Amino acid sequence: MKLSAYLWSFGAVVLACLATFLIQPWMGPSVSLMFFPAVVIAAVYGGYGPAMFATVMSTFALAFFFVPPRYSLDIGADDWIRLAAFAGVAV
Repeated sequence: MKLSAYLWSFGAVVLACLATFLIQPWMGPSVSLMFFPAVVIAAVYGGYGPAMFATVMSTFALAFFFVPPRYSLDIGADDWIRLAAFAGVAV
């Protein structure tokens, strides 16, 4: 697989992060909404590898940037369940 497909999937995840930051005041607790299209776009245009890369990056971004406490990977069991559900659906 080409490196460009992985770069595009990384870009899609970055765009999902930015969009989530912008619309988060209106989204409530459902912060994973913009990350599903990033994974789907990576899968459609890049294939299985870039889609899995986007899934891992999206899960990490959700855990680090959006799950309290922010900017930390110190999350509780309930957040692990939500992140696992996101990753399972994304896979």
